[in-house]
Amino acid sequence: MIDKTKKWFAMSLFNHRQVLGFFEPLIQVFLPNYMANKYRARILKLRNENSEVYSLVLKVNKNWKGFKSGQHVELVVEKNGTKLSRIFSISSSPQLFKSKRVIELSIQRQLKGRITEWLPSAVKTGQYVNISAAIGDFTIDNSNKPVLLIAAGTGITPFRSILANNANDRDIHLLYYAKPEKHLFISELKSIQSLHSNVSITFINSTINGRISENHLSQYCPDFNNRQCYICGPSEMIQSTKNLLLSKGLSNQNIYFEYFGSAPIKDIGIETSGTVSFFKSSIQVLTKNKNKQSLLEMAESADLKPITGCRMGLCHQCVCEKKQGTVYNTLTKTFSDTGKEDVQLCICVPVGDVSINL
Repeated sequence: MIDKTKKWFAMSLFNHRQVLGFFEPLIQVFLPNYMANKYRARILKLRNENSEVYSLVLKVNKNWKGFKSGQHVELVVEKNGTKLSRIFSISSSPQLFKSKRVIELSIQRQLKGRITEWLPSAVKTGQYVNISAAIGDFTIDNSNKPVLLIAAGTGITPFRSILANNANDRDIHLLYYAKPEKHLFISELKSIQSLHSNVSITFINSTINGRISENHLSQYCPDFNNRQCYICGPSEMIQSTKNLLLSKGLSNQNIYFEYFGSAPIKDIGIETSGTVSFFKSSIQVLTKNKNKQSLLEMAESADLKPITGCRMGLCHQCVCEKKQGTVYNTLTKTFSDTGKEDVQLCICVPVGDVSINL
C-alpha cells in the first residue's frame, strides 16, 4: 500500500513513477549515467577469462539488496548517447557480495554484438554503469535432495555461483561440456571439489565426446534419476537435454533450466502461416509454418530496427502494440486475444494474420 501511494504521489506531481525520475536530468549533471529506476555500480576491473569470455567486476551501491545464486541482472550502459541493456547471470557468490558488496558478471563476446564486443574497450576502471535488482527463479531450493548441474559453454556462469554457495551442505554433481581449452573457472571449480567430498565435477571435451547422451549419464552420474537436474547453455542443448532426461524417466518437476536467449520456437505445435503487417512501416511479411520466427526476427528480416534489449522476454524493451490478430507467447505458453494489446516482439510468434504498430 505504501509503494502504491508513493507511485500515485510521484505521478500526480511529477508525471513520473518515481519522484527522482523527474529530477534525473539534473542529477546526471553531478552523477553521470544516473538512472532513477536502476542501481549504480562502479567498475572495479574487467578480467579476461579466455579469448571469448570476460568478467565485469562491479561494486554495487548500498541500496542494492543482493541476490540468490542463479539469478541475473539487467546491465544498462550508454553507447554513443543511447542506453542499451542486456541480461547477464551473476557468476560470483552471495558471500562476496555480503563481505565486499561486489558482484561479477561473466560475459561471452557475441559476434557482431552491440554490447558484448564493444564493452571491454569502452569501459574504464572507476566508471559507473547501472544494474537492475536481481531477478530470476533459476535457484536451488532449501531441500537436501541431491543435485545434478549440466552446463555447456558459458552456461557455467550461474553454476559457479550455485556451487560456491551450496558446496558445504549439498550433494552436487556437475557435468560441464565445452570445446577444448574453453572450460571456464577450472582452478576454482577443482578447488571446490577438492575441499568438499560431496561435490563432484566432470569436465567433458564436447569436440571429442559430443553432447550429453544416455551413455554419459550412465557413466558419469548413474543416480541422476534421484536428483534435481538444472540445465544451462544454448537453447538447443537445453531442449535436447531436457528431452533426454524425460525419456529416461526423470520427472518434469525435477528439471530446471534457463535459456541464454529466447526460447526455441521451431518445435511449437501450432499453425503459424499468415501475414504480419508492420503498420507504421507499410511492410508485410509472409509467415510459413515450417519456418517459425518471432515477431522480432521477422521485423529485423524486413530491415526494421525495433528497440531491443535482452531478446529473451525479461527487459520488456521490445514491447510493441499489436493492433489485431493472435500471437503465441513462447515464454508463458499462452495465446493472446485478437484485439489491441502490448506484446513482446522477442518471445511472441504470430498465429495467422497479425498487425503490429511498428
